[in-house]
Amino acid sequence: MSIPIAIEAVPCTVESPQDTGPLEQRICDELGRLSRQYPHSRLVLVQLQDDWFSNLCAKAAAEMGTLVVQSHEDARAEQGYGDLFAVDGLGGGRAHAQIEYYRETALVSSIISEALVRTDNFNADCTTLSQESAGADVFSQSLSDVRDEADVLSLYFQRYYLSSMLLLSVCCMLLVLAFLLYDEAELRLMLVAYGIVIVSYAALYRMVLLGGFHERYIQYRVLAETLRVQSHLASLRIAGNVADNFPWTQRGDVAWARAAVGSLLSCAEETPICTEDEVKAEWIDGQVAYHRRAYERENEKAQVNDRIVAATLALTVVVYVLTCVLEAFFPQVMPIEVLSVSICSWLKISLGCISAVALFVSGYYGSLSIERKAHDHRRMSMLFERAAEVYEREPETRRELFKRLAREEIIENGTWMSYCNENRPTFNL
Repeated sequence: MSIPIAIEAVPCTVESPQDTGPLEQRICDELGRLSRQYPHSRLVLVQLQDDWFSNLCAKAAAEMGTLVVQSHEDARAEQGYGDLFAVDGLGGGRAHAQIEYYRETALVSSIISEALVRTDNFNADCTTLSQESAGADVFSQSLSDVRDEADVLSLYFQRYYLSSMLLLSVCCMLLVLAFLLYDEAELRLMLVAYGIVIVSYAALYRMVLLGGFHERYIQYRVLAETLRVQSHLASLRIAGNVADNFPWTQRGDVAWARAAVGSLLSCAEETPICTEDEVKAEWIDGQVAYHRRAYERENEKAQVNDRIVAATLALTVVVYVLTCVLEAFFPQVMPIEVLSVSICSWLKISLGCISAVALFVSGYYGSLSIERKAHDHRRMSMLFERAAEVYEREPETRRELFKRLAREEIIENGTWMSYCNENRPTFNL
């Protein structure tokens, strides 16, 4: 496990009922249900105040083996999973307490339920896929530890996602080739091959959807980048949840990342204090070098894509011109058979194969968003280069500079998530 589910007991201002036994039992029941519903996550009860209801929740949590941590009202902004318990009906002459489970309140909707599910899935993936985190105690880890795990998992699912997109694109290309050979070369066996390719495509597509490779790759990358920025701010003792900088329209998509950051701020090891110069060297200078390398890498991919497109265009023109010349001046050549297939059919097959290659390039390289990523890396490189200049020129504004950089990185993280979400695998034949 890596990310605890930190839940809150809402402070209660009304008087305690005489018999708190039934209320305590209901709290235990709800904690037990949460534990069963999210078996890969460790529950942590955040006690905000020293009132009777919070103490009752803490007592029940201790009986259930749930960790209890002390916090304050001003720390609520850092918690992302919302309120677990709310007390209602203790005033107005009513002598009993009613617990509202978080899923039943208007304040917390399906967004929080989805955040809890994603958190539990992440913890399950850490246990299953990350050898370093298997059997590790979440509370001995820091923000950077969880960030590293999220980075490893994101790269793991990215490889699966890109491999699956490559195979899907190859299937599309083979589909065109099989049809051409069946239609033009009259190879009856290609009809069987055509069916096999379709079945393979459908099976692969279903595997990709069930595995959630694309979504997990994106969500874990968002978490890793968010925790990286949060770690830098925490090392400077700059308070706040950096995930609050995501645009409002993306708050629902990253609710689980915000909640994870809030829980880790409450429960994980305190980030060691670093000097501003140390943070500048690791953060600003490190990001300048990273974005420069990434820009060159994406630029090389774009050049490969351009060369393939140019080659297919040139081949198309050559085959087209050759076909026109033979049809116009040497029509007697077209029926001649080569390997039991006429030259005319071979030319048609060649044009179809070139189109299939173009389809492969547009399907696979289009899913990489190469040009968009190259543009973003170039822009972020310029941002951090500018930040390095401001850091040296205006030392009195350095803490504010780090806050602005955090906001810009989170916004860029959200932008990356937006256009990557557009590249979901589709059943497009």
